[in-house]
Amino acid sequence: MAYKDILVQVDEATPPGRCKIAVELAARHGGRVTGLYLRTDLVAQLEGAVATGAPPPMDIGQRIRDRLRCEDENAAAAAAMLRQIALASDVDYNFRIVGGDTPRDMITEARHADLVIVGPWNPSRKGQAFAVDIVLGAGVPVLILPAEVDLPRVGARVLVAWNGSRESSCALRDALPILTHDALLEIRTAQYKHDRTDAAALGRYLERHACRSNFKVVEDEGQSIPRWIISEAIEAGCDLIVMGVYGHTRQRDFVLSPISQHMLESSPLPLLIAY
Repeated sequence: MAYKDILVQVDEATPPGRCKIAVELAARHGGRVTGLYLRTDLVAQLEGAVATGAPPPMDIGQRIRDRLRCEDENAAAAAAMLRQIALASDVDYNFRIVGGDTPRDMITEARHADLVIVGPWNPSRKGQAFAVDIVLGAGVPVLILPAEVDLPRVGARVLVAWNGSRESSCALRDALPILTHDALLEIRTAQYKHDRTDAAALGRYLERHACRSNFKVVEDEGQSIPRWIISEAIEAGCDLIVMGVYGHTRQRDFVLSPISQHMLESSPLPLLIAY
């Protein structure tokens, strides 16, 4: 599999590094990058204006017009940045503006992509699609980049959080296209009595994909697994962490495990998640 269609979320605060990584991956796979700007609609703006103190109707209208003008300017700036970066690398690109007041439009767009790239979760942005919403709703891997990204590429040295589950297996397979030709995978498992047979089988699988790997089991059951994973990734000089999203369903809700929640909120490195 190759990442032929990469979707990257952009907004007024998008660092150039996010677009550069999206373009670099597209160039590596001969693919296309689509920048997606999530626009706030009139209804949401009206609700927000009324909630601030119910100003007179004319005042509400002016606030909406001012905000929409700002949205237009932000979208144009984001489109210009993506265009400049894509043209410099001779990569095919596209730019789209969709509704951003609910996760629905973002998830719909993600269903037609091989990889989605987003920034860290921004709780101040109403309706923003959480990375887990995209993974579960679109069935596509999501690459979450820190707020300030300063990497020429990702995929040269990768830590894989592994426990032999369906989720970790899916995440590893989805990550294969992101690996560089000389990639080294640092496999880390939190299973105290890890199955050696599983470790050997995983090693053979990676060898067939021409991947070098190191395998390490957590030595202290009592320590924080997320902190251990992050510490191991930093110590090994990794540029990416790969993990499955672990959780459980109750009726129609998906509840993240403490490990998944901590990693999504605290990883200082790029994080690729899949389910």
